[in-house]
Amino acid sequence: MVGDAEIFISYAHADNEHPRYESREWEQMRGWVECFYEALTRRLKQLRGRETHVWRDQSGEIKGSSALTDTIKDALQHCQVLLTITSPAYVASKWCEDELKFFREAAALNGGLRAGNMLRIVKVNKLPVSGATFLSRDPDLHDVMGYDLFRRIGGNPLEFDPPHGSELGQPFLLAINALAADIVEILDGPKIAESGISVYVAETSADVEDLRGKIRSELAQFGHTLLPAPGQPSSLAQVRSDLTNVQLSLHVLGSTYDAAAEMQYDLAGEASRPDFTRLTWLPPGVAAADERQAAFIERVRSSDAQFVTVPLEDVKTMVKDALKPKAAERKPARDEVRIVYLIFEPPDEVQADTVSDWLFEQGFEVLKPTRSGSLKTHKINLRDSHGVLIFYGQPDDEWLNVKLADLRKTFGQGRDKSRPLKGAVYLADPEEPQKVKFRSQIVDVIPGFGRFRPEILKPFISSL
Repeated sequence: MVGDAEIFISYAHADNEHPRYESREWEQMRGWVECFYEALTRRLKQLRGRETHVWRDQSGEIKGSSALTDTIKDALQHCQVLLTITSPAYVASKWCEDELKFFREAAALNGGLRAGNMLRIVKVNKLPVSGATFLSRDPDLHDVMGYDLFRRIGGNPLEFDPPHGSELGQPFLLAINALAADIVEILDGPKIAESGISVYVAETSADVEDLRGKIRSELAQFGHTLLPAPGQPSSLAQVRSDLTNVQLSLHVLGSTYDAAAEMQYDLAGEASRPDFTRLTWLPPGVAAADERQAAFIERVRSSDAQFVTVPLEDVKTMVKDALKPKAAERKPARDEVRIVYLIFEPPDEVQADTVSDWLFEQGFEVLKPTRSGSLKTHKINLRDSHGVLIFYGQPDDEWLNVKLADLRKTFGQGRDKSRPLKGAVYLADPEEPQKVKFRSQIVDVIPGFGRFRPEILKPFISSL
């Protein structure tokens, strides 16, 4: 049904015509938007594990001066994402402008234009648009880049081809994949990986339950497992079981007495593991409203070294600090430290620093290129390192080939042949066809597109 639409594709019908008419075979092909629609819905189903209702007008009878039909309004009213196929034909269409306007009005009454930090209006650039248009005047869209589904060939734009076998077919599929992944995040929220950390957020009185809820919500955003589970009975055996494997227990003290809250606090005090912290918080301005709670607060205040009365944001910081990995008791001797040479170009420094920081936290010494690009330092780093990680982001493939050649020449530049050098190429954003296709027999290839995921580096560092 129209009202079930999750995504509405807004487009000019001129853009549904295939750009190539070189033979009868091309003339019989379905339109560009139709092929786009099928590729997108297929990828969304693969990513979500179920069908996504994507709506687009198929009548072909819409005129630029027509008013929006009830069917169009119903689809726009209920959809969660407006996907615009932008092109010169699109921005010239009064109909498309009205669809955008109506969606904005409906969204204002239906949770707003954003889902988290993502805009619910998604631009797909079929062809570039210049000059002042209703898109450039839109306060939310004027500086949004969108997803390019065209490439300039000989200085002129040409749409990516939906057919898989064509020269522009692979970029089309890559763009569809990136677009679909972001749409899934808008529809379903970001995928939160489990952190492997469990936190016990003890029960409390009703007057501070909202503060407890805010802390639980923030911990959930980091993928932490939260205990006790909602609706779970607070028996002695259950609380002891829950506290067995948690890294932190947090106890928020309210104004009224709660027997379960005191019991959970005392049981947490029985834990004596070095990797466990019990943190007790009395929010500023909260005072005991009965004698039992006053006695409980005073007992905690006088005997608990981890009792604090600080603002909410400070407590959040203390919780994060308590959950950080504990430093190893013994630092490795200097001759035991493994050295990784992280090679990157200046435009990739910010991205590469994320990898560098993680390697350092794992106990590796990380060498980097000098800002001046010193060849002498580069050769010394290749000579002294146990592993080389080439961060392939903005530079072109010629740069990569030079760095791979440097690896092959290391033994001729003073490196001890008894110390093999482990090499890897980290494929970083932007995700481009030549990177996706990159293969090597002499170095590991690590696909690092998108958000940094430490687990993809573990095979490389294990080899060191």
